[in-house]
Amino acid sequence: KRPNFQKMLKAVAAGQINWIVVDDLDRFGTKNKHQLLHYIYLLQEAGCRLYSVDDTDWTAADLPTLIKAGIEGEKSEGEGIKRGERVIEAMRVLAKKGVWMGGQIPFAFDVVCYSVDGNDQPVEERWRLEIMSRDLRIKIGPNGAKREYRDRKAFPAREADELLFLRPTLDQERLRFALQIFEWYFNEAVNPFQIARRLTNLLVTPPGFAEGWSGHHVQRLLSNHAYIGKPTWNQTAQGQYVCFKGGRRQPKKKRGEVFRNEQSDWIIPDNPLFDPLIPLDLWHGVQQKLKTENVGQRKLPPRTAHHWLAGLVYCGNCNGKMHGNAIKNRNGSRTPTYFCGTANTWHGLKEKCPCKMYRVRQDILEHYLHDYFDSTLPLMNAFGGMVDRQQPKQMENAI
Repeated sequence: KRPNFQKMLKAVAAGQINWIVVDDLDRFGTKNKHQLLHYIYLLQEAGCRLYSVDDTDWTAADLPTLIKAGIEGEKSEGEGIKRGERVIEAMRVLAKKGVWMGGQIPFAFDVVCYSVDGNDQPVEERWRLEIMSRDLRIKIGPNGAKREYRDRKAFPAREADELLFLRPTLDQERLRFALQIFEWYFNEAVNPFQIARRLTNLLVTPPGFAEGWSGHHVQRLLSNHAYIGKPTWNQTAQGQYVCFKGGRRQPKKKRGEVFRNEQSDWIIPDNPLFDPLIPLDLWHGVQQKLKTENVGQRKLPPRTAHHWLAGLVYCGNCNGKMHGNAIKNRNGSRTPTYFCGTANTWHGLKEKCPCKMYRVRQDILEHYLHDYFDSTLPLMNAFGGMVDRQQPKQMENAI
């Protein structure tokens, strides 16, 4: 994880470095006392001395120095936890104000650098960073000057009086697709993985630095409060020592682990910082649908959007639910069909099955549906577009 540190160790092993000097022992950069003593042993074997500026030789062979090194390593480990707590708290305060704390950049958003006032509120835009693809980012200055970044680890520097914020992109095409994703999920019987496949087929640039669209990307997009003007932080815990979980700072059970936090632990600004990208009624409808995504709480959508009638077609002979399938045509295309589920799941003798493998093509069902709607829509319009359930007789007589 530290290429230059590893390079230094290789130079030590090759006999190219005789001394290493650090400001303090904890600046040597080990995660705990055991790792520190391990590296001290490697330095001793290579004939390299480790000094701190107080003139202490930590690679001395005497026992008191090794004991002192172990104690300092223990102190350094504890200081790492305390430092992590301070950093997490500072990040939580800034994130509550809407400051971008790093991490995945949501789809249809740019990172914008602002000069800030004494309350860390944005005053003037200095530059913005557009994510063009996984390997290309463009910094746009206030005068329109552009600079490309093709190294994923490189990021534009900011001044002491500047902070970074998430803001909607200037690319209208991406803004349109962001709204489209919410509309697809809310209006159609599709899941996030099907939407991801659809976006891939449309060659839509994936979010942040991702290699491609996945169902997890769409799932997180749909629940991200940034799309209603409230950029969210702490969706994922990535700190080395400390995380913000259960409404408080606490040490990680396993250092360096990355896990998804519960929504109750997300840090969200109290008020919108910019105009919502998604209408609020659509946003709340999507959140309600997401809550029922667990199996058993809702009817599962079809595995493919092509079988949009799945779950609605029943066999006219046995009233059993019909299953979706596709017939391969001579030209290689596939025609969606439905067949009797009773016959499909029958495990006994075929002649004793209560039904046969009846099959119907979806385009035939769609033809009947069109005829039905053509005949009933005028009647629906005559009654104001809906039927009063308290007076069904009026509609019945009209039909």
